[in-house]
Amino acid sequence: PSQNYPGDGAFTLVNGVQNEKGRGRSKEFLGFNGTDCEAVIDLGSSQTISSVIVHSFRQKGAWIWRPLTVEAFGSSDGQSFTTLGLTDDFNEIKDGNGTMKVSFNNTSARFIKVVVKNWDEIPDGEPGAGNKPWLFVDEIEVN
Repeated sequence: PSQNYPGDGAFTLVNGVQNEKGRGRSKEFLGFNGTDCEAVIDLGSSQTISSVIVHSFRQKGAWIWRPLTVEAFGSSDGQSFTTLGLTDDFNEIKDGNGTMKVSFNNTSARFIKVVVKNWDEIPDGEPGAGNKPWLFVDEIEVN
């Protein structure tokens, strides 16, 4: 993440605290300026899972864009990953806070890799057009 929005480090993504205050609680986000977020979560043992939910924040006026896509991968060894699913569906919950859910058939995995893609640049006609957007990721749930 950017040094401007480091949260509490990688643990910010799995600490169980979901930000409902937007930028007022920016410590609960990891911020990426024009780059993607990639996280590998070790569940400690092989678990049966069927979805991954990424919580993020959008505020176009501040150049903060929702993720372009979220893709989830599973692995038993942490080395060889298989894609589980991909989504581009952003579900806004309240005041820019939203989720992107990747659902898939029950699968067994110990390691989950989540790739949260940022937009390449802010489109024409939007605040900050032509610049790299911010991507704010709050929490990743594995169910």
